[in-house]
Formats: sequence, structure tokens, C-alpha cells
Amino acid sequence: MHRLTGEILFKAGKILEAEESFKNALKILNGKLPRSSVAQSFKLIYEKLKKLHYRSKQFQIPEKRKLDRLHECINCLSFLWKINCMRGRLRSASLAVTMEINLAFQSTSPFKIVYSAIDYLKYTCQIIDCTNRAQQLGEVQNRPGLDVRTTAALHLPLLLTDRYSESVQQIQTLRFVFRPFEECLSFVEESRSDANLEADKSLILHRYSAVALRYARLENWEMFAVFFDKAYKVYTQIPTFIESISGVVMLLECSILLFRKDLTDCNRQRRITLKRAQKLSSDFTQHFGKSHIFTPRVLHLNAYLHHLTGRKTLAQDLFKEALVLCEKQGNLLDQK
Repeated sequence: MHRLTGEILFKAGKILEAEESFKNALKILNGKLPRSSVAQSFKLIYEKLKKLHYRSKQFQIPEKRKLDRLHECINCLSFLWKINCMRGRLRSASLAVTMEINLAFQSTSPFKIVYSAIDYLKYTCQIIDCTNRAQQLGEVQNRPGLDVRTTAALHLPLLLTDRYSESVQQIQTLRFVFRPFEECLSFVEESRSDANLEADKSLILHRYSAVALRYARLENWEMFAVFFDKAYKVYTQIPTFIESISGVVMLLECSILLFRKDLTDCNRQRRITLKRAQKLSSDFTQHFGKSHIFTPRVLHLNAYLHHLTGRKTLAQDLFKEALVLCEKQGNLLDQK
């Protein structure tokens, strides 16, 4: 129950509470992490030595009770190294991911071994500049390498912990794999037949919102409606997880641009469109708070919404709040 609670809290963006739940689970499983830095250092050396030894060792399949315990520990450690990276505690992150690998070897489960190896790769990409290696993979294979895919996923923890410059450096490693919009649109259409991609609702929300926003900026409202309706339908059907935060921001911008169009056209639907935009904004603040890198963008969008409805003073106040936060975060993009 502690592990499941931790996963729910992590998905909801409540990182500190999630960390406590995972640690409670490990304590019950006799796999708790040492607290002091000295003890962690010694434990890390010990686990790394075990890792070298385990690579060539053949383990017997554990009995069920032990196997269940190993799987629970592996799951907890997989989340804990990510949390420690988010909080800048690299020694703790290294210890957690190394322990995860060692337990995966003991489990003899091919899935867990591969899963832990991917985790270790993600961890490595978090703490080193992997641009050159990723680019070489991309050039050799003529497609993004594994480093590229993990880099794309891992910039979000940096954003959500106010490490804006590190996030920019991380995501810049993807510059060489930018694609034309038409190619991206083809990918979105083709991915509907991929069960794995369709299972990730946060990813679906992000894809549809991004395409809808592109069409809104081009003022192609017919195509916009197709993807906006799909994105909004996904939004109403899933819990608001931390992974969906950028998709929700794009959906909010889409709804505000749609309201501007309805307002300009004196469309009878403009009140309904306004209420939907206001609810999206309210839901966003309720779910994600007001202390992350996306906040200036949301404040900017809300200020524009107030501007459209004639509440200029409120708009000015929100712009000022956004500028102060941009200065604090070093967020030059939204500041401009």
C-alpha cells in the first residue's frame, strides 16, 4: 500500500510525500536506504562492487515470497532515484539505481533486468552531457537514439524543480532531430494504430494539443476543431498527472485562442468557450500549484484572457507576477 500510494502521489506531482511513502515501503521490506552521507558513500561502494560481481553470477530463481519482496523493492527504488535526481541529491540517486540493478539480477527476471538497465541509462543521461553520443547514434541509425528519447523525457523533472538552465541544456541535445510539421502530423496519425503509444493518455493529450495549437496559430479552424476536440476529450477522461502538465498548458492556450476567435466573430458559443477556458485555468492551478516553470506561461495566458474580457487591471497584475517569477527562475523565454 505504501508503494502504490507513492506512485499515485508521484504522478500527482507531490514529490516529497511520494518519497516518504516509498521509504516507508522499503523499511517494511528491509531494504531501507541509509540517511547519513557517510553511510550512503560506503553503501554505494559496496553496491557497486556487488554490481560487478553479479554481472557474471548465475542466480537461482528465488522462491515466491522473496521474489515478491524483490519486485516491490525494485519498483520503489526506481521512483526514489528519480526523486533524488529532481532534488539534486546525486549520491542518493546513484545508490538507489545501483541497488535497483543488483536486486534485478537477484530476481532473475529478464524484464526487471532490462527495466533496471534502462533506468540506469536514464540516470546517466540526467547527470552527464550526452549530446555527442546521442548525435552519433542518430546519424548512424538515421533516427533518434535511445539517449535522445530519454533526454526528451527527462527534461521535465528539471523544469519542475526550477532548474531552468539545466533543462534548456538537456532539451537542446534534441535540436538535430527536429522534424517538419507535416512529418509530425503523419506520426500523430500513424501512432493511433500503436497500442503502446495509445495507452499513454498523457502522451496522447500532448500530441493532440500540440497539433491543435499549431492549427490555431495558422488560423486553420477547421483542422483545429478536429484535434482540439480529441485533446479535450482525453483531458476529461484521465487524471491530471504531472507528466501531462505541458499538454494541459497547450490545451489552455488553444481554448483561449478559440475564445478570441468566437469573441471576434460574435459567435453565440463564446460564453461556453470562455467558461471552458476559465475552468481549464482553475483546474491547472488546483492540480499543479503556482511554483513551477510553467507558471509564468499560465499567468501570461490568464492575463490575456482577462485582457480579452476587458479586465485590464487584473491582466496587468498577472503580467507583473509572471515577470517577477521569470526573473527568479531565469526564464528568459516567457520573460520576453
